[in-house]
Amino acid sequence: MGDSETLMESTVIKLGTRGSRLALAQANAVALQLKSSLKRDVEIITIKTLGDQITDRPLRDIGTQGVFTKELDEALLDGRIDVALHCLKDMPTTKVKNLEIAAYLPREEIHDCLVYPAGYKGPTSIESLPSGFRIGTSAIRRKAQILRKNQAVTVLECRGNLDTRMQKLLNGDIDVLCLAKAGLKRGGFTSDPRLMVVDLSERDFYPCAGQGCLVLQVLKSSELKKSMKRLNHKETEICVRYERDLLAMLEGGCSLPLGVFSEIVDGEMILKAILLNEDGNEFVTLSQATRDLKDPLIAENMLTEIRERNMQHLLPG
Repeated sequence: MGDSETLMESTVIKLGTRGSRLALAQANAVALQLKSSLKRDVEIITIKTLGDQITDRPLRDIGTQGVFTKELDEALLDGRIDVALHCLKDMPTTKVKNLEIAAYLPREEIHDCLVYPAGYKGPTSIESLPSGFRIGTSAIRRKAQILRKNQAVTVLECRGNLDTRMQKLLNGDIDVLCLAKAGLKRGGFTSDPRLMVVDLSERDFYPCAGQGCLVLQVLKSSELKKSMKRLNHKETEICVRYERDLLAMLEGGCSLPLGVFSEIVDGEMILKAILLNEDGNEFVTLSQATRDLKDPLIAENMLTEIRERNMQHLLPG
């Protein structure tokens, strides 16, 4: 073994992450994978992002892209960290110069869920909730789909880390939370005796592009890039790339009420989506399938379908 290889294996990998309970739980799990696979020690470096600092207004009102990723990107570029751990759904579709995703980790459950206080005895489906029932969420996509199913409920902006949102629920500030099941599970909340969790099927309540997927981002020139490829989960990569291609094609971000999910069934890629207005009273559902897992036209075909069905007014701009 050469000196450079010995040095590489002996140096500590600095893994950058946000500092919430959920982010740290995810980082600790990934650090164990890195240590096992690469045979190197891992140091977790916490970095506060703009989205962590500004919690009193909707993300779309902050006025910048990458509110949960930009500071981690900067830490990679200036050498403070070697690897950034991101929730893919937080990453803008525009690429950052000199950075790339080295691995898409196996996807967690992709669907959303409703979280009620334990002991809640009322109806649990969105359609059956009574007038004025307060549903907390931070995503315009969820708001639009909730209102599509039930115009009588009240949807309230509910931002902050999971602990903060759970406290709002338990304090009675809201009646139910709507959020991603993956984060709830990774953060250890699914077994919390104070909570009751009701899953929402992704076939009926569409998740956002890349939901449930964690990725490892590095410098394009990083010596870690090649060795991290062994952690890549190919099926996850294929699926989330198609979802994000659609998001990019529609020029969408956190302000676009777009739900999308994909799956590979018997060798066929199936991409399904819903595009709505914010009030949920106008929407179009879309579906495309291909056996070419590198088909570059699926997202473009969906955009064409939107226009052919005269629903282009739902698009940005």
